[in-house]
Amino acid sequence: SIVALVGGDHRVVEAHRNAVDHALGLMEKFIRPQSGAETGNFLVAKFLHEVSRELDPHLHTHAIALNLTRDDERWRAIDSRLLFQMRRLGTRAYRAALSNQLHLLGYGVDVAADRHLEIAGIDRDMVDHFSARHRQIAEHRAESPVSGPVADRIAQEATRAAKREIDPRA
Repeated sequence: SIVALVGGDHRVVEAHRNAVDHALGLMEKFIRPQSGAETGNFLVAKFLHEVSRELDPHLHTHAIALNLTRDDERWRAIDSRLLFQMRRLGTRAYRAALSNQLHLLGYGVDVAADRHLEIAGIDRDMVDHFSARHRQIAEHRAESPVSGPVADRIAQEATRAAKREIDPRA
């Protein structure tokens, strides 16, 4: 996010978009209706966002899958259990594709402790400066008697600020 949105390397935004498309395309191959064979298609609305709720630079895409797939005859409801199970596949495919594309752009890539990707060489103070949301979650987790993934989810929900309207002309 810092390289793309603060540093202005718009190739990184394009790499992100391509990685999202790659991951969704891979997931799409396995889509099937609640009963029947794989159809290999589904409808997804994608929303590219460039800031966190705290208005830090945060390049991410929300992909909303409609509960529709088309077989040879008609539109049908997707087997949503399968879609839910494929989230990990999508995440891994996205990270692999993004890492590859960043390497092709000449960037080194590190894998952080939480397994998200970071472009190598970005000053830690700069990352921390643009990570207000991460700090909020970490502080809440540190005070919580609960640990592990449950603590992460609780901290995310407890510290989530209301969405703000952003004037794109400002």
